[in-house]
Amino acid sequence: MMSPQTEGKPIPIPKQADRLLRDYPGSAICRQTTESLVWQGNVRPCPLSPTYYAELRYVLGRWPCVYVLAPALRSRAGRPPPHRYEDGSLCTFDSRLGHGEWKPWMWLSKTLLPWTQLWLFYYETWLATGVWSGAEVKH
Repeated sequence: MMSPQTEGKPIPIPKQADRLLRDYPGSAICRQTTESLVWQGNVRPCPLSPTYYAELRYVLGRWPCVYVLAPALRSRAGRPPPHRYEDGSLCTFDSRLGHGEWKPWMWLSKTLLPWTQLWLFYYETWLATGVWSGAEVKH
């Protein structure tokens, strides 16, 4: 078991990559340097949900980003899915200065990917009802 990181000390990229692969069997690190990584793998919000193929991009000193690669996210009544940024990445946490829920001393596999699964749960609920059940932050 890996020890928790102290506040303020970023988890090194190789350790993040190892933990992602261990926590998400069958996933892959597509690109890795000492300063960044790109992970791809399957996530599923609940047992009745489809499996989504996602990509997580992380560069030290920047916010990590998650994209759904497949299946393509669908619109509802002509409206694209809410809570995504202009580049198509998912809004999985509040990244406003001083309010950031994610910190570089947190494990990506224990935060970003579970938050992605939660985002996908809200997305599936939104597709069915037209109501976004998750917290909302203006983008």
